[in-house]
Amino acid sequence: MRSRQFWYVLVVAILVNPCLYYSVNWLPTYFAQDRRLAPGRQLVWILTLTYLALGLGNLACGAVALWLTRLSCSIESARRSVFLAATVFASACALVHFVRAISSAVLALVMVNFGLGMWISMYLTMAQEVSRTDISTAALAGSDPGTHEGA
Repeated sequence: MRSRQFWYVLVVAILVNPCLYYSVNWLPTYFAQDRRLAPGRQLVWILTLTYLALGLGNLACGAVALWLTRLSCSIESARRSVFLAATVFASACALVHFVRAISSAVLALVMVNFGLGMWISMYLTMAQEVSRTDISTAALAGSDPGTHEGA
């Protein structure tokens, strides 16, 4: 807990995890109740697109960070840039309530999930770097307190 990196990871976890799980669990209910879509082909395709965007955000996070570091950006600058881009995408959630067309709502939610995917990937990367001696155990520390020394 003396590591600054630990506190960065904790803040990111507090910010992104509720958003991710809310989005993942809320989307089917949102489309059924607010947009009046019945379960079926249309809803399946919409949910597939939004969840696919989450996965593409995971991949984009690494690709953008790698590209930026190859352009001589420091790792910290590359990460900040990725976080900023992810935040811009995720902020599209503010638009969902105000758009009438289902296609516009879907587009906004695709952007949100893409941004959340970027956030999650960067968070998991940061969690693995909290401790130089206990690499990758910071994310697992909460799962079995007796087996990990902690960060």
